[in-house]
Amino acid sequence: MVAELKPENDWFNSIREPMEETFIVPEAARPWLTHYFRDLMGKNRNSTTDLANQADCRRFATTVRKSGRPVRGFICDSAQGILLYLRV
Repeated sequence: MVAELKPENDWFNSIREPMEETFIVPEAARPWLTHYFRDLMGKNRNSTTDLANQADCRRFATTVRKSGRPVRGFICDSAQGILLYLRV
């Protein structure tokens, strides 16, 4: 799942989990993403990478509401918003 969010408050900086290597699927550079996030995803598509070296990214985990299954991925911050990437 790829989403770009405009948070109402600054919750990104409260997440301190360091980024880990994550596989970026080939189609992650969605056309509706802002230029910065589209380039970031396009440059790393179809590879396992640690985006913390390239962007302000943090590890992120949550659960699927209906099944309760845990999912992991990352979030990245920029002036335009926050990129959420989860392997569902």
